[in-house]
Amino acid sequence: MQCPNCGNNLPASAAFCNNCGQRMTPTAAETQFAGETIAAPPGSGPPSGGYPTAPAPAPVPPRPAAGMPPSSQQTYAAPPSGPPPGPPPAGSGAYGGPSAGSPPAYAGPPSQGYGAPPSGPGPAAYGPGSGYGPGYGTPARPAAIGGVNFTATFSRLGRLLKYDTSIFREAAHDATALIPGLVVAAVSILVMAIGTWLWAEFKFDVGFDSGEFFWKSVLVGTVTGTVAWAAWVAIAGLLLQQMFRRQVSIPNLLGAMGLATFPFLLGLLALIDFLYLTFAIVPLAGTAMLSQTALQEATDASPGEAFIANLTGFLVFALILLLLGRDDSQLAPGIFAVNLWSAL
Repeated sequence: MQCPNCGNNLPASAAFCNNCGQRMTPTAAETQFAGETIAAPPGSGPPSGGYPTAPAPAPVPPRPAAGMPPSSQQTYAAPPSGPPPGPPPAGSGAYGGPSAGSPPAYAGPPSQGYGAPPSGPGPAAYGPGSGYGPGYGTPARPAAIGGVNFTATFSRLGRLLKYDTSIFREAAHDATALIPGLVVAAVSILVMAIGTWLWAEFKFDVGFDSGEFFWKSVLVGTVTGTVAWAAWVAIAGLLLQQMFRRQVSIPNLLGAMGLATFPFLLGLLALIDFLYLTFAIVPLAGTAMLSQTALQEATDASPGEAFIANLTGFLVFALILLLLGRDDSQLAPGIFAVNLWSAL
């Protein structure tokens, strides 16, 4: 092929003259060939229905914050939308809980399993009447001593006449029961001492100093008798504390067992001459027996433990008053101030 401008011989594929730079015009064959090479071959387009869509990338779980404990770095997945595979157990709902019509079971955290109950005890375990106080697992302690409530004391004495022994437990946990309990004990011992003094007044006509006996046995004897009774209660409480490991509050025990001295009031009937011995001993026996019940109710001691503690305290009580009332000292109430065998 020659250049139409300068006549320079050029190869057939040249687009420009390498001598003068003339652009070479393609021939019809070249144009047809070029069209064939440029055109896309049949069937080379996208398939019918389009190219397939690439799957969406999987979600990346959030990274836990720095410093969080391992137990709080768990990813909480949603519960399954349907029941777990396999048949549910008999008498249960879709997820192992109670059957239809009952409240749903508590669902614990993932570490306990789906539908697991809480691992700790519920609040009802420490509610009123459970025997536990704010300490969660320790027995409830008696309230602090303070105040006076004679109305409650009179009400309990009325219930005691019906042999409602729950009054001892109430009094042991009543902060206002100490002083009324001591008053009940002192008045009961005073009435018992008056019964013996009236009996001696009628029994001995000659050589009997009624005033001196009243001063010693009734007035002083009431004080010594109350102190000896308090020693009875204290010794019984200490034995339950130290020997049997019972939780006992001595002041609260005094308030409760003061109500158990109620049988001492029967000592007033000792003024009847032919019934003196009966009503001089029966009040002591009745108080000792009722004190046994009071110890069991107020301290949750077993019958055997209460018997040992109560008997020991009673023997100390009787020994103290026998020593104070022997011979002519007469510094004890009731039968303890009388030389019984010479009098009878």
